[in-house]
Amino acid sequence: MMMNSTAALNQLFQGFGKNINFVPCTDWNGPHHIFLQFANFFIFIGLFFSSTSIYSLLFLRSMLLSANLITLLWIWLVSCSSDLLFWNSLFALINFTHMIIIFCKLHPFIRFPHEVEMAYRNLFRPLGVSRYDFKRLYSCTRTIQILKPKDIYAMENETLIDKLSLLLSGRVSVVRNGHTCHIIDCYQFLESPEWFGMNTSDTYQVSFIALEESQLLVWNRDKLKLSISSDRYLQTILDHILGKDIVKKLMLSLDIDVVGQISGLSSANNSEKTKLMHHLHNHQILSLNNIKNSSQCFWNLSSSLNTMANDSSSVATANNESAPILSQLANNNYHHPQETTL
Repeated sequence: MMMNSTAALNQLFQGFGKNINFVPCTDWNGPHHIFLQFANFFIFIGLFFSSTSIYSLLFLRSMLLSANLITLLWIWLVSCSSDLLFWNSLFALINFTHMIIIFCKLHPFIRFPHEVEMAYRNLFRPLGVSRYDFKRLYSCTRTIQILKPKDIYAMENETLIDKLSLLLSGRVSVVRNGHTCHIIDCYQFLESPEWFGMNTSDTYQVSFIALEESQLLVWNRDKLKLSISSDRYLQTILDHILGKDIVKKLMLSLDIDVVGQISGLSSANNSEKTKLMHHLHNHQILSLNNIKNSSQCFWNLSSSLNTMANDSSSVATANNESAPILSQLANNNYHHPQETTL
C-alpha cells in the first residue's frame, strides 16, 4: 500500500511532536526472519575474529559485505522498506570498495623477477612487509648487476659509497688490507656497515671480490633514503634488516656458533673462542681512538678477529680463491663488471 507524503513524514518523525512521549516496549515481538539472523551472524564473525593486520581487515570487510547482501535480500523479499534498501545498498558499496582497495594492496598483480621474489620471501615477508611496500623499495633500485668470478665490485679506499647492494645469488669475498674478513652469501647486504653513519662522499673500507658468478640488486643510496624518509615503518624495517645483517657478518668473522657461545658462557670450561676474546681484551688490539667512523670500526674489528681466529675453513678457502686478485688490487689492474639497468 502506497503512503502519501504527509503520512510518511508523520511516521518518520513519530514521537517528536510537541508532547514527546517514548514508552518502553512491554510486549516484545518474536524473532525476525532467518535472513536477518544470518546477516547478524556474519557481522558477529567479522567483528569477533578481526584484528589490525591487513588480512584481518579484508576478512572483516568481506563479512560485512556478506551481511549487507543478505539484509538486502531480506528487504527485497520480506520487508520492502525503501529506506533500508537505500542504506544497506550504500553500506554494501562502501564495503565492496574497501575490499577492492585492500585486495590491490595485497599484491596479487604485483610481480617481481624470480631472484628478487626470493629475496622478498626470505628477508621482507617474514617481517610482515607487503608486496605493495616492497614495491616502493624495489622502485628505487638502480641496476641488477652480474659479477663474473674474480670480478672486483668495489675498491678499498677508492670506490665511493653511493649505493646499497643485496646479493641475490653467488658468493662475494670481503678483503681488507690483503686479508679476507669473511664471505657474503645469498640475501646478505654488502654495505650494511656503511649504511649507518657514512655519507656518499666516503669510500669503502674494504674490497668486494666475486668468488663465483653472482647477481646483485643495487639501490641508489640517496634515492632510497629520500624515498623512505617520510615512512617510519619502512625505515624501521630496513634498519632492522641491515642491523641483523651486520650481526651475521660479525658472527661469521668470529666463527662462533650462537648456541654454542651461550652454552659455553654458562659453563665453567672456557672455549677457544672465549680465550680469543679475552686475549683481544687484554692486549687491546683495536685502537678505537684512531677509527674515523662506525664502518671502519666494524671492519677493523672483523679483520683483527679474523686474523687471530683464522681456524675457520671458509675464510681459508676464500683467501686461496682471492689471492690471485690481490696483486691486481695493488697494481690497479682490475675491471668492473657491466651493469644491467632496470
